Amino acid sequence: MIQPPNAARPAVALFPPVTVCYVSETSLQDEYSMYWMVVTLVDVNGVDVEPKDLPSGELAASARPMPGSSNNQGRRHQAYFYFPNIVIPTEGCYKLRMSLYDQGTQDAVAIDILHSHEITVNNQIDLPQPSKLSPLRYTYDHANF
Repeated sequence: MIQPPNAARPAVALFPPVTVCYVSETSLQDEYSMYWMVVTLVDVNGVDVEPKDLPSGELAASARPMPGSSNNQGRRHQAYFYFPNIVIPTEGCYKLRMSLYDQGTQDAVAIDILHSHEITVNNQIDLPQPSKLSPLRYTYDHANF
C-alpha cells in the first residue's frame, strides 16, 4: 500500500512526501501526460470526508518518467506520481485514496483506486526528525499499462 506517515499534525504537510511508483511492461514514452493520479481523503471506513476536512496541497499529479526507466534489455518502464505538500486540516483518523486515471480516451477513465494505511492526525503527536526519514514509496505493478 501507499505508505504516508502513520501520524501527522493538523495543518502540517505530510512528511516524507507521498510518492507512488508505477511499473509497466509496455512503453510509456510520450504517454506520461495521459496518466494522472488524484488524492482524496476518506475516513477509516473509506467514506469521503466532510468539506471542512478536505486536504490541501498538490492533490493531482501527472506521471513523470523515472530516471533510467526503459524497457531495453528486459527492463520495465517506470513512472512516478509525486505529492510534495499534502495537508490534512483537522484531527482524526483518515486514509488517502489515490485514483489513477487514463486520459488517453475521449473521457478520462479511472483505471485503479488505492488506499493508504490509516493516518492519525493529532496535535499531540511527536513528529520524527526529517533527517531520519526517507521518501515513502508504493510500487504499483500493472502489466497492461
